[in-house]
Amino acid sequence: KAGEWQLALALLDIMLAKKLADKTSFNAAISAAEKARQWQIALALLGDFEPDTISFNASISACEKCSQWTISLDLLSLGSSQVLRPTEVSFSAAISACEKGGNWPFALFLLNRMPEVHLSPNEFSYSAVVTACGAAWWQAVCLLHQMRRDEVEPGGEFLVCLARACEALPLQSLKSLADLEHWTQEFCMAAAGDDFP
Repeated sequence: KAGEWQLALALLDIMLAKKLADKTSFNAAISAAEKARQWQIALALLGDFEPDTISFNASISACEKCSQWTISLDLLSLGSSQVLRPTEVSFSAAISACEKGGNWPFALFLLNRMPEVHLSPNEFSYSAVVTACGAAWWQAVCLLHQMRRDEVEPGGEFLVCLARACEALPLQSLKSLADLEHWTQEFCMAAAGDDFP
């Protein structure tokens, strides 16, 4: 609700005045700012204490909700360079921020970066990247093959996103997910040797 973040800040101020504020208090205020799409407030609070992974994830999510993808990437990088270790939630929120900002190359980069930092992409991560691909349908199609290779089962959310990305393709002859996967595998193998359109 609109006024809850203001109430959370007021309570945090009271706790600070009484020297009762701790990391949990700040994280609650950041989460309230995130839910209210107050990314500037979330970032301001982030600088007022020693944040943890929860703080960074909530701040990245606040930026994601407002399509502030460049700031999400900065936060992800900042979290990686400190003692904090990004989680699947950190990456998924940053990927979703890139998706909302219409920047599929960065979304794809983050997805492919996850295993390098010992994290496993999930269906949500893949779905956000497919949605970000938009008119770059060839990337969306290749992600289905990548999911299978990475042993991530495509669920309903991913398949809906993939169908939207491929709306302009003449896929009427495909009658099942198996047909789509076969076509996708052939397409991706052919594209690996050529430049994408």
